[in-house]
Amino acid sequence: MTFYLYIKTHNKTGLKYLGQTSQQDPHKYRGSGTRWIYHLRKHGYDYSTEILKECVDKNELKVWGLYYSNLWNVVEDQTWANLKPEEADGGQQSEESKRKIGLASKGRKQSIESRKINSEKNSGQNNPMFGKTHTLEARKKISETRQNRPSPTKGKIMSFEQKEKIRQSVKARLALKKNLAVNF
Repeated sequence: MTFYLYIKTHNKTGLKYLGQTSQQDPHKYRGSGTRWIYHLRKHGYDYSTEILKECVDKNELKVWGLYYSNLWNVVEDQTWANLKPEEADGGQQSEESKRKIGLASKGRKQSIESRKINSEKNSGQNNPMFGKTHTLEARKKISETRQNRPSPTKGKIMSFEQKEKIRQSVKARLALKKNLAVNF
């Protein structure tokens, strides 16, 4: 596999982006940096691509990516769209970053307004599955995945009302399954 280290330059604004890809045609690849993508959406997709290096492995790509990131100071220099040095990690966050985000988010609850907006975004015709059904193969796969999951209620003490709600839910699901089986 060949990895390409490139510079994308917006032809109208001159903003540059240092990036990497393993796609066969790096000139067709737009780039994936947050600030770069936002810039393209705002100013149009008129850009040129210069290939800096063709590398055979990720380690080599990382070395050159960091070299050019530091040489041109792509994070601090406002003529570049990069928010972080090019490290050939595809924008993946380190375990430390993930841990920090998790700690910062712990205990946070969405406002009622945010929940309503999210609910509206994914309901009805906005839902990507609206008007579609899963194939039999997909349903079987989903079913198998669910069967291997541990029960979220195991070991918990529940009130009679909670148990009754679960019982009714299971009955409804089984009835629906029976109807589906009859229709196929």
